[in-house]
Amino acid sequence: MQQGLETLKKILALECQRGFTDKAVVGGLDAFLDKWRGDSPDEFSLPNSYERLEMSERRRWIEATLAKLSGSPAPPPKRPPIKARAKSPAAKAKSTQPKPAPKEESPQLGSPITALKGVQDATAKRFAKLGVETVRDLIYHFPNRHLDFRA
Repeated sequence: MQQGLETLKKILALECQRGFTDKAVVGGLDAFLDKWRGDSPDEFSLPNSYERLEMSERRRWIEATLAKLSGSPAPPPKRPPIKARAKSPAAKAKSTQPKPAPKEESPQLGSPITALKGVQDATAKRFAKLGVETVRDLIYHFPNRHLDFRA
């Protein structure tokens, strides 16, 4: 019985850390509580559906249950800090303005092959030995042989 209570304590603490998102156990806390109901003492009031509770109700239930499990009204483990920082007025004004989309021009057929993404100068030199200097040359460059290694 003590092992089951310790497991419940750890799961509820993890649920607090994850912001009461019902992701502390696979299948949700309802699935775990359904299995745990048979072993639980009558002193614990388990919700019918944790998933349907609102965040504030989830928090209250978990805090009350953790307090009963620990035997003292100690607060549950703290949630991780929120990483969003408050923006300064200047930053808020900047963020409200739409950012212009970067203009990416497609290489034209007459463009050098270095205009293509991933083609560096070293690769362009190797293509130049084959007579490929523009995008058009690259498109119309067909292999002059095919090696079949199946046989």
